[in-house]
Amino acid sequence: HSSRMAKSKFEYVKKFEQHHVCLPNTWMVLRLDGRCFHRFAEQHNFEKPNDDRALGLMNKCAEAVFREFSDIVIAYGQSDEYSFVFRKDTNLFTRRESKIVSTLTSYFAASFVFHWSEFFPTVTLLYPPTFDGRIVLYPSRDNIRDYLNWRQADCVCVVVHAGLKWLLRGQTVHLALPIYSQPFTGLVFAYSVVSIRLVVMVLAQVWLF
Repeated sequence: HSSRMAKSKFEYVKKFEQHHVCLPNTWMVLRLDGRCFHRFAEQHNFEKPNDDRALGLMNKCAEAVFREFSDIVIAYGQSDEYSFVFRKDTNLFTRRESKIVSTLTSYFAASFVFHWSEFFPTVTLLYPPTFDGRIVLYPSRDNIRDYLNWRQADCVCVVVHAGLKWLLRGQTVHLALPIYSQPFTGLVFAYSVVSIRLVVMVLAQVWLF
């Protein structure tokens, strides 16, 4: 097909294609985010505040991406997002941004559907989930470390907020105040959960609503 196209008078249309190449010698981070996952979770009756099935499925998808693309050195997830950090010297798809984003995002989404029944054997998938992806470049090791710290700090905040919100559901203000007066205990517990997942799995994921 390509040889016939090379002899075609229509080949000039390829000149309109543009390929943005990521800068060399930089850390590439691909971050995937679920689209409208609050609605998706409600319509598929995910358990609150955490659904171990959903958490396991997201980790399974990340693991599949991790194994398929060997240039990924770490994956970190929280809520409905996952970040994949590539080796600084990776030349995957000659560092073409659109190729990397489209391929890994579609692979993650396809894995979500492919493995759905393993984690939700009694729940019918009502419609396909969708994810968006973006690539951010970081020039130094400090930058990439701070990026991961940023995502974990955000995760801890969401864990504490969602956990307390769930604990206080349906309670009066008088009952709520004593619980809020001990935020230190809740923070330590939430941070420990996140830290353990990161150390044990590397593919860290906390699913929250």
